[in-house]
Amino acid sequence: MKKGFNLKIILGIVFLALFFVSVGYSAFGANLSINGIVGNIRVKEDIRVTGFTVESLNNGATVKYQDYNVSSLLGNISLTEEDSSVTYKVSITNIGNVEMGIKDISGLPDNLTYKIDGYSLKDKICDVNHECKLGITSEFYLTIQYKEGAYSPDKLEYSFNINLQFKSFFTVTYDNIVNEGYPTEILEGEDLFVTFSSTLSNLSISMGSNPLVDDVDYTYSGKTLTIPNVTGNIVISRNVSVNLNVGDYVDYDAGVWTETVENSSMSLGGYTQGSSRNNGITCPSDTYNPVAKNGWRILDIATDGTMTLVSAGTLE
Repeated sequence: MKKGFNLKIILGIVFLALFFVSVGYSAFGANLSINGIVGNIRVKEDIRVTGFTVESLNNGATVKYQDYNVSSLLGNISLTEEDSSVTYKVSITNIGNVEMGIKDISGLPDNLTYKIDGYSLKDKICDVNHECKLGITSEFYLTIQYKEGAYSPDKLEYSFNINLQFKSFFTVTYDNIVNEGYPTEILEGEDLFVTFSSTLSNLSISMGSNPLVDDVDYTYSGKTLTIPNVTGNIVISRNVSVNLNVGDYVDYDAGVWTETVENSSMSLGGYTQGSSRNNGITCPSDTYNPVAKNGWRILDIATDGTMTLVSAGTLE
């Protein structure tokens, strides 16, 4: 009986051990899963204030307290003179993988204003090494002072709750359009203005995955494209068609490949816009045309728009 009793005790202990190991492993797995979800959220977009300290007190200014949270700066100050001011050092950390900026700063009393040193509103928030995401920290200085003519000796103490409006940057991509200094990124919520070097036809524009409608979602007048309130990556495409067929001559008597015949989706023998195509080569009249011409005959047009040209019997 005693041996049987001891065996039952041992089996019970083993069962309990296995049970707790199983529960612990499940909890560990659940914890990993939860942490993984949190991690995925962070790497998308996660920026926050990580420091807010007094840098200097000027002309009789005093500070009672200061504090901060994710996107707010809180405090209480006394500005005893017309030219009193308080300068704070603000630290911002971008943990995510999205480049961010500050669109606006608000929340001061009506008679106070601010100035910023070390950062400009609507610029990217980057560190001293010009890195702008994935754990970088950037610092700037925020000075609070009276607006011009707003000082009154009847009220010298002020509480504030300043909000930093963080916004992400979106890309602007050009398809079949040579970028001649056009913007390639824009802050969320801003209006995009692109002034092209010449008037372009057959434009199609998308924001995020959604096509935009002319005169509804954007306007294009003269050479200037305007897209208000950008909320996603922008793709600006130019649909260019060239009525050329196999067997046609491409004649470059002007000597320079101009924009009227240039199409960035095509590769005419490897030449690009601005290159001379008139080298005085004459196509043999007995092979291609009763009348000899300077230029190239189109031998083939591939599905990607690449054309193979033949000149004097030599492939280019």
